Amino acid sequence: MSEKIIPVSREFSGEADLDRLIAMLRAVVSHDRDGLTVSADDLRFEWVDEEPGWVRRLQAWEAGDRFVASFGNWYQPEDPVGRVYGELDVHPDWREPVFVDEVVGASVEAVAELVERPVGHRIGAAGSQEWKQAGLERAGYAADRQFYRMSAPVTHAISEPSIADGYQIRPLAGESEVEEWVAAHNGGFADHYDPPAFTLDDKLNHMRSSGYLPEADLVLLDPDHRIVGIGRNLSEKLDDGTEKGWVQSIAVIPEHRGRGLGRALLLASMAALKKAGFKRVYLSADTENESGALQLYSSAGFAVDSRMIVYLRTIIPSDNLQQAPVIP
Repeated sequence: MSEKIIPVSREFSGEADLDRLIAMLRAVVSHDRDGLTVSADDLRFEWVDEEPGWVRRLQAWEAGDRFVASFGNWYQPEDPVGRVYGELDVHPDWREPVFVDEVVGASVEAVAELVERPVGHRIGAAGSQEWKQAGLERAGYAADRQFYRMSAPVTHAISEPSIADGYQIRPLAGESEVEEWVAAHNGGFADHYDPPAFTLDDKLNHMRSSGYLPEADLVLLDPDHRIVGIGRNLSEKLDDGTEKGWVQSIAVIPEHRGRGLGRALLLASMAALKKAGFKRVYLSADTENESGALQLYSSAGFAVDSRMIVYLRTIIPSDNLQQAPVIP
């Protein structure tokens, strides 16, 4: 760390700060690699644009004319589970433990000021980011879950999905089906780790984002034409001008499982992303998922590229802030 410049922390100032945030994250990705990426569109969506139903705290540390650290925390007050999602990064030249601890500690304080009840704060760290893992552990976080980032080529002919009689897969028919889509999405993930509380506004907001692919936003219909599963696929527009196709979510509500419908959605998703012009597609897989998802992905040609660890700590409101136990 430079002995001449002391980093100064302040609130993130939106679009005016975006280029400096991107420049710092480029340095992080170049150094840490491990499947990490920088997407200006995603950063603008999360750090600049307003997201209905969410509140956030965003902070950066600047040394001279550049950012050397940042964190963002996102909270949905109506979430019945009480979760806050965080991101935290430190420039490779500034990772002395004392400074990392300052950034992590400020993030904890920001969450405590943001919430009105105890919450579970989740922050991800790539397998290569030992500096972040150590800093989170020193602050009372514990590794809670591991995910694989996997990818598969789609340059070859993709097997035609075999769909049970009466079911069909097609793209979402616009905003008129969003409410039914949300119910199927949340129902399909209700028994998973960290189940989402996707809202109508969340879905509409994502449908208006730059990475939305209407023809790859798939739904599974049962014989009564009800939406009972989803294949949410999108484009991640990277800072270097390239794009990555993501199988973001595959879900089938419990009462319709066991018919090969998840595999059909996966294959249809891969085909839709191939049609959109991608030669390789990506997904994130929970290593402890007991539904057989890892075996499904492997059988479809996906291989592990990197590993992400989710760290978790309970944080209570700032009027009674103290070291809180980790959520079991």
